[in-house]
Amino acid sequence: MKKINSILVMLTISMGLMSCSSEEIFTPEESTNKLLENYTVKRNADGSYYVDYNLADNAVASLSTEKKSNSKDFYLYSSDNQSKKKFSEGLNLDDNSLKVGFTDTENGRKTSITVLDKDIRFNRDDESDFLNNYSITSNENGDYDLDFKVKNNVTVQFVYNDQDQVYEIHLEEGTNTQRDYFRTFVKEEGVDLKIDFLNHITSETNRDETTSIVEKPKIIVGEGNDNLAS
Repeated sequence: MKKINSILVMLTISMGLMSCSSEEIFTPEESTNKLLENYTVKRNADGSYYVDYNLADNAVASLSTEKKSNSKDFYLYSSDNQSKKKFSEGLNLDDNSLKVGFTDTENGRKTSITVLDKDIRFNRDDESDFLNNYSITSNENGDYDLDFKVKNNVTVQFVYNDQDQVYEIHLEEGTNTQRDYFRTFVKEEGVDLKIDFLNHITSETNRDETTSIVEKPKIIVGEGNDNLAS
C-alpha cells in the first residue's frame, strides 16, 4: 500500500512539472514587430508643413489632435483591415510651433518631432530665412536623415554645440554655389535630438554693418513627451 501511495505522489509531481513546463513554452513573448516603418516631417518652399508616414503590413493608424499644444498624435494598431500603407497629413504652425507624435500600441514605443518656426507662407521673401525647404526622416535603426536646400548664394557650416547639446547649421550670405545638403544624425535613447538652423543676417545702418542671428527653424526629436524648447 505504501508503495502504491509513493507511486501516486511521484506521478502527481511529474504532472505538475509538465504543466509548469508547458506554461513556459506557450507563454506569448512581447511583440518586437514595428507597426511604423518610417515617417517624414517636411517644410516645402512655400512654407507649408506636412508629415508623410509609412505603415508596416497589417497596421492601421488612428489620429488624435490636441489643439492646445497644436499636436497630432498617431496611434498604431495591428489590423487585418489595412487599406493602404502610405499616408500624408497637412500640418499648421500655431504660435510658431507644431508637434507630431507616433505611439506603437503593440510595443509601447513612442516618438515625436517638435518644430519651432515662423510661418512664412504669406512672406516668402523673408530675408531672415536662408532656408528654401527641408525634411527630416526617421530610419529603422533609430537614426534621422536631414535633407535640406538653401537659397542662392548661401554658405553652410555644421557645428555641434556641446554645451547645449544642439547640432547647429549656420547659414549666411556668401558665394557658395552648392544648394542641396544631406546629413544623418544619431539619436541616443532617452536623449532629445536637437537641430537648429541659425540665419546670420547682415544689415547696414549709418554706414555701420551689424550682424544678427535668427534661429529658425528648430527641430526637436523626442520620445513622446512634451519637448517644446524655450
